[in-house]
Amino acid sequence: MIYIFITSLLFFSLHLYLYNSNYKRYICNDNSKSLKNSKIIFYLISGTKNFILFIVFFYNYLNTDHVNVNRVTYESTIITTCLNIYSGSSLYDIYVYTFHREFKTDIFIHHFFSILSSVLIMYYNSHIYYVGSLLLLNINTGFLDILFYLEYFPERNKPHMYIFGICYIITYILFRLIHIPYIMYIHYLDFNQFKENNNVSLYYIAFYILLIFYSLQLFWSYKIYKKTIRTLTNSP
Repeated sequence: MIYIFITSLLFFSLHLYLYNSNYKRYICNDNSKSLKNSKIIFYLISGTKNFILFIVFFYNYLNTDHVNVNRVTYESTIITTCLNIYSGSSLYDIYVYTFHREFKTDIFIHHFFSILSSVLIMYYNSHIYYVGSLLLLNINTGFLDILFYLEYFPERNKPHMYIFGICYIITYILFRLIHIPYIMYIHYLDFNQFKENNNVSLYYIAFYILLIFYSLQLFWSYKIYKKTIRTLTNSP
């Protein structure tokens, strides 16, 4: 838990450093201190972090023998290290959302269970294979951060917004709507091995957390659909 807290402070320290330095003029085109600049810096840090995490998770995924691997007892230093970074960044998100006074219930639920899951996974050294596969969805969050960032420069970035918007929707469908049910399915297939290892309680905790995560994806899909329809019809 201490590593998660330290990582969150490092992210927040970087945020404050950029916010209070002259370097932010290269990010925001505005050297004044404002809530807008803080949000731009946040999306830039968050997007960079998500793409780096995706690359590492994807590298680990490609170098795993998924046919012969024991998913229940699987261990990976790469995954647990990245999990500390991911959870620390979730805590950093909470700091920034609180600072911006725009915290939403669904985001809080997502981040709370993300941090809780990470703590349980690292404490019990369990479910590492599943979370390593699950967090490939960082690429989708990265595209979302880019879109939020580009919204502050609509005049010069409109073509890029269309491209990244398409990438966002495609990766959302692949990694959130399709990939999460697949993880739930293989997790279900491994129930007997969890039972043999006397880890049934952890199995059910993971099952319900995955269910909560997927319910959030469906809820966000509905919001994305409504926003897309409003955009296409130019309605408010």
